[in-house]
Amino acid sequence: MYGKKIGRYPSLEADREDDKRVERERRVFFEVMGILKPREIAQGDADGADALAREWAKENNVPCARYAALWQTEGLAAGPLRNRRMFKGFDPDGTAAFPGGRGTADTENVTLDGGAYLVRVLVLEHPTRTRTL
Repeated sequence: MYGKKIGRYPSLEADREDDKRVERERRVFFEVMGILKPREIAQGDADGADALAREWAKENNVPCARYAALWQTEGLAAGPLRNRRMFKGFDPDGTAAFPGGRGTADTENVTLDGGAYLVRVLVLEHPTRTRTL
């Protein structure tokens, strides 16, 4: 999300074994956050983009709310239920959605259904450089 508040939602799949890819994803994430300049962030308390959101928020002295999925009590519905709790509890101005899967798609739908702005981050890959749109 961007503007006054930004919610970081899924999903940069940060596999720590692939250092080059992880550093590229970090660079892209930090570049996007630098453009959006959020004053507050909400994220799902997971790995990948959630971890990057926490790191960016800490480095930039931006409040960062955590909304963990309750997997043990909510089972397979925990991710979507968390997304709805996060949106309702955080009341974002918008969502920054990075390339992801079903969780990202669900978050995008929650965002649009809730009337907030959606920024989809498109990362174009090239063997020697990465471009963020």
